[in-house]
Amino acid sequence: ATLPVLLIIAQQIMTKINKTGRVAIMLNGRFAGKKALIVKNYEDGTRARRYPHSLVVGIKQCGRKVTRRMSEKKIKRKTRINVFIKYVNQTHFVPTRYKVTDIDFKDVLK
Repeated sequence: ATLPVLLIIAQQIMTKINKTGRVAIMLNGRFAGKKALIVKNYEDGTRARRYPHSLVVGIKQCGRKVTRRMSEKKIKRKTRINVFIKYVNQTHFVPTRYKVTDIDFKDVLK
């Protein structure tokens, strides 16, 4: 078989990795190296974004170490978690083998 036919067969056999609930690692930009969760996937793109992309939610900054001597105000500030919500091109993140199954994403998108 010729190369184009083999590529079409390979695409049909290959399963989609970027599914809802998959944990991914961001590659580019200010969120490079941060963990994210795929909320919605757009394989074919949309009118505004004509490339395959996904809506992701991730942790921008996690909580810091807390000791017993810290005041309640300082503990509150240190345990704060900052998140980001972003549409990302699928070439700019790497999906991992891990999935989150205990969240219903249909409720999240409403």
